[in-house]
Amino acid sequence: MNHSRSKRLINSLSSFLLLVICSCSDKTVGPTDIEYRTDENGTKMLYEITKLYPYGYREVINEETKPDFVVDYFTDEEIQNNKIELGLWDSFLGIFKDDDKNSKERFRIGFVNGLKHGPFEFRHPSGKIRLMGNYKNGKRHGKFSSYGKIGELNYEKNFLNGELDGNFSLYYVASEGDIYRYKETIKQNKELEVKNHIRLRAKFKRGNPIGSYKSYYHPGDRKNLNESDLLKEEGFFNEDGLLANEQTKFYPKTEKLFVVLPDQEKIEFPATNNGLSRAIDSARSNILELPPHRNPEKKPALVYTADEKDNLISPIWSSHINSIVLRKAISKEIIETYPSNYEAFVNDAYRKGIEMIKNNDANNSSYRLDLQIVGVAESGEAVDVLWDSRESKEVIPMNERIFAKRTKTQRTWEEGSATSASWFLSDGSQLPLRSKTVTQNSLEFDPQL
Repeated sequence: MNHSRSKRLINSLSSFLLLVICSCSDKTVGPTDIEYRTDENGTKMLYEITKLYPYGYREVINEETKPDFVVDYFTDEEIQNNKIELGLWDSFLGIFKDDDKNSKERFRIGFVNGLKHGPFEFRHPSGKIRLMGNYKNGKRHGKFSSYGKIGELNYEKNFLNGELDGNFSLYYVASEGDIYRYKETIKQNKELEVKNHIRLRAKFKRGNPIGSYKSYYHPGDRKNLNESDLLKEEGFFNEDGLLANEQTKFYPKTEKLFVVLPDQEKIEFPATNNGLSRAIDSARSNILELPPHRNPEKKPALVYTADEKDNLISPIWSSHINSIVLRKAISKEIIETYPSNYEAFVNDAYRKGIEMIKNNDANNSSYRLDLQIVGVAESGEAVDVLWDSRESKEVIPMNERIFAKRTKTQRTWEEGSATSASWFLSDGSQLPLRSKTVTQNSLEFDPQL
């Protein structure tokens, strides 16, 4: 009787110890030791070759359960080739310039009961992280982060039980210039601060995009630019993951100014207030000096904003403006006339207009004073509204035009189909786009899964 009870107790203790040992296991195998098999439900599960139970078999799974791992390693040749690629081989001395003992692991993935489970890592031959994330019972769960060769962030995605859920960010991969600077820095045994350049920021819920999203231009070698400067596109997804409301694409940030003559000759100026002042003067003088045969239609010289690649964005001044007038917006009654230059606008017309509005408000006048500053031709015809106290979306004040965010295209969406679209051309005109129906599937929003 006592012998039988003792035997049962020993068997129970053995089972308990086996369970504890399994739950704390950190067993590792290589890729050549395993194979996938498909069970009766069609689920692919990992097994050690010749073994009957799935790899990482556990009778009970809880939050404390630790996985068994599949680990692969880079060969010495792969690591050396990577160092040669990075320029770390000293051909004169016949040695590598660094002696880092980086991890040789190519990847480390955890498995429980034949399914991916727990944190995992993939690495570059340099030892830097390439991809890291977490699985739960074979499904992606939590944050996944991917990195490029020099350590730059490529993306961050959040998952819940295998579906995208939460913040979603894509970044630009390192440019050839970034990689070159990285190589030159590590040759000198120095650390290079790797910069991450945001490309797309969105949110997902149960696998579908939801709410607002924004995409961005690459800053290149330009410094001190914020996300507003680099904004390329913004839009909105409804709860069904379909584009809705307005979607807007923007021109890049202004980097320079050009005076464009009627014969398309271009004269460059810096994108500053002083540069704009000089460009306005240049437009006037060059149009006066232009021979009639080069301008038979008497077109104006225009001052344009332009991006870093010299692409024209939008005209902000015309040489047809012969004078600047401050006038009442409704009655068009002229209050005062000024010369057609930038200083006259900023220091005289604009300042007086603001002062008149403030005085009218301070006197609690029952009369609403609405003013405009207008550039007029020699004939007296209005050429351009340079400022409007009513803050109309159609009017960008002259002193804000250099760096004003310019719309390139704009679409209105309803349940994933565009109901209207417009293209804002660089000559300042607007072109309706209605030649065909545009659906969400034909657009470039791509989370790059």
